[in-house]
Amino acid sequence: MGRISCLQQLDFEPLPHQIDTAWKVLYPMGGRAILADEVGLGKTIEAGIVLKELQFRGQLNKVLILAPKNLTGQWAHEMRTKFGFPCWVNKREYGWNWHPFVVTSIDLAKRSPHADIIRAIEYDVVIVDEAHRLKNPRSSNYAFVSSIKTKHLLLLTATPVQNDLKELFHLVDLLRPGYFGSFADFQSAFLAGKREPKNPKELQDVLTGVLIRHHRSECAIKLPNRHVHLLPLDLTEPEQALYDAVVDFLRNEFRRRKEMKKSTLGLLTLLREVCSSSFAALGTIESMGLEELIPLAEQIRQNAKAQVVTDFLQHSKEKVIIFTEYFQTLDYLAMHLQALRIPVLVYHGGLGRWTRAMTQHEFQKSDIPVLISTESGGEGINLQFCHQVINYDLPWNPMRLEQRIGRVHRLGQKHDVHVYNLSTRGTIEEHMLDLLQEKIQMFTQTVGFIERLIYSQKSSEKLETHALEYLLDIQAKINQEKAKTKPPSEVSSSFQPVSPPLFLL
Repeated sequence: MGRISCLQQLDFEPLPHQIDTAWKVLYPMGGRAILADEVGLGKTIEAGIVLKELQFRGQLNKVLILAPKNLTGQWAHEMRTKFGFPCWVNKREYGWNWHPFVVTSIDLAKRSPHADIIRAIEYDVVIVDEAHRLKNPRSSNYAFVSSIKTKHLLLLTATPVQNDLKELFHLVDLLRPGYFGSFADFQSAFLAGKREPKNPKELQDVLTGVLIRHHRSECAIKLPNRHVHLLPLDLTEPEQALYDAVVDFLRNEFRRRKEMKKSTLGLLTLLREVCSSSFAALGTIESMGLEELIPLAEQIRQNAKAQVVTDFLQHSKEKVIIFTEYFQTLDYLAMHLQALRIPVLVYHGGLGRWTRAMTQHEFQKSDIPVLISTESGGEGINLQFCHQVINYDLPWNPMRLEQRIGRVHRLGQKHDVHVYNLSTRGTIEEHMLDLLQEKIQMFTQTVGFIERLIYSQKSSEKLETHALEYLLDIQAKINQEKAKTKPPSEVSSSFQPVSPPLFLL
């Protein structure tokens, strides 16, 4: 087979694994591949080398890069400065035909009239960043990408499977239709259960024809170590009263909806919110008209998690990024810390592209020690100048957890990274770790090893029942155990970033 000939045209020296990826894409895989390197290993660089090689051969005339809106500027900058491509972030109808090298958000591109114009163009290369967003074949994103005419297709994601193995099938089928045959064929050959592969080694071997994944330990780079600490804490009495009342309501409402065959999705959302903060739960409680729960939520002025974070920050001398899934939690925590004269910056999906860029710049260059981010900060933002992460609440998708940690544990990081996961004792949040562990096991059996995310504990049960039903059942068992035993002795909620870890992986 051939070799990569464009390297002398680059003003930087790519890493060996990045060159290896470009070679595999262009030769064994024929230009259609899932690039699934761990977060921070340079998937953008790998895609850029593929483009540069095709340009070197005279085979690159029309390129489309689809990325989340907040990453389009970053993609354009990388392509211009590192590879010399005349990259254009397009938002206009006329731009699709006019510009040879277009970057845009998938949310814009799939809308009319843009989608029809794009479908009429024959592209040499289409690149989709954060391609795990294409996991649902019934989604508009999936339908749109599958309708684009392109010779080469690169799907970039560090997390090609997140919740169950059906997602992996659909992502591969989008890239190479019929690669696994039908879903029934895939199920028969490779699935022992929803999250359990049959013949994991055989499935991994088959995936090498379409998926490339490098782990940090395999590459010619040495990243600092990752230390993950689990910090269990107790809810305050008012928080516990709200939590118990919410669980009682959810248990009764779940049974009622199940009997009436109605959706229970909104109930699961409330259960997740109340584990984050009373402020995150209050909006949903009000929208559901749960009048008896509103006073319980409104009387809470302090959250136990916020006090733990406050203690941490008062002892810390380094920058810290705090992740939460909920804007209401972010808003409360920011006001709480500012009231204590701890300066903070916030980062969330509602900020414009310029504001997000300025926030990241200010966090790096100023003396402000804290950045609080919602889930939108878990994709695309590079924070390797920071080496402390607090997960205020845990996402129920372990790959989102990896996205968060990967913002700091990536190329350019010079310090050991410390990750602190907050988890409330005696709540379903504590037992969701089992589900996270199960999903991580599924990922490692199919795609490959991932870094430590939670802590060393094997899943104690198979979670084959509906998540809400399972968790409410778990909560009932927790309450029974509480009734049998004395309350645990008080444990200090404060912890310091330089002290020995509480629960090491």
